[in-house]
Amino acid sequence: MPQADDQLMLEAYEGSYEAGNKFSLFSAIDLCARNGWPLPTWAADAFSHGVKRIRRYETASLDEVFGKPRSKGTHIDDARLWLKAPNVYLRIRALSDSGQPINAELFERVGKEFGVSRTVCQRMWVQLKERHGASKRKRSSKAAKTK
Repeated sequence: MPQADDQLMLEAYEGSYEAGNKFSLFSAIDLCARNGWPLPTWAADAFSHGVKRIRRYETASLDEVFGKPRSKGTHIDDARLWLKAPNVYLRIRALSDSGQPINAELFERVGKEFGVSRTVCQRMWVQLKERHGASKRKRSSKAAKTK
């Protein structure tokens, strides 16, 4: 089963997928496949739904169903920089859980660890925190409806 960091990543992928980044589904599938884990229900359902749409000729392309891996105009250097975001997020969470306040000094420190500026580090934290929070709220809402 997933470790705590991996579980956070799966939740972040779910939040990103629900926010409209369809390609996050593939990131979740990849994480599970590399570690031999079963797919979370949301990922299995989303993938199955997409495959059904393709089989029924309800869509003209895979991109319509699963999203483009890169949007038009993506700057590769910027995209590569954002590959660090999940690890930045997890590092800040770990330091925060150990009692360190989340502030400019922490963003500066973690930014240096990952070779990004304080501002970029803070932006990464905020965006992934929002995605993670949206994912948790949606799961809580689903759980409440099933009770």
